[in-house]
Amino acid sequence: PSSTSANKVIDVAELLTIFGDNSGLVRMALKRFDVKTFQRLREPWARKDFKRVGQLAHQLKGTCAYIGAKQARQAAARLEQGAKALADADSSDFLGQEVASAMFDLRSELLQMAPAVKQALAQMDGEELS
Repeated sequence: PSSTSANKVIDVAELLTIFGDNSGLVRMALKRFDVKTFQRLREPWARKDFKRVGQLAHQLKGTCAYIGAKQARQAAARLEQGAKALADADSSDFLGQEVASAMFDLRSELLQMAPAVKQALAQMDGEELS
């Protein structure tokens, strides 16, 4: 097995354990991931609709957890918490900076996930052929 960073993003062996060694379910879960989902955050972010940003981050957190992407799930959770707190605050430079930082971190994690998902699917295809 390769020890590339993509393998650290998504652990196929762990996913197989979680899904009861059902490779079909693992494949389905991986194929549901779409890095473009992050783009849905842009409009509410531009409108400063932090409640909506928090809701979308919550959805991304679930998706990331579903495919075992722990770092991305943590980044989404941080964004969710910060955005919800900012939505409840009248104004906060600190929270604004925290949410912007969390957005950046989540984007970075999701960009790493796109090739990791492809690699995980290829790894699974290779294991079935052998």
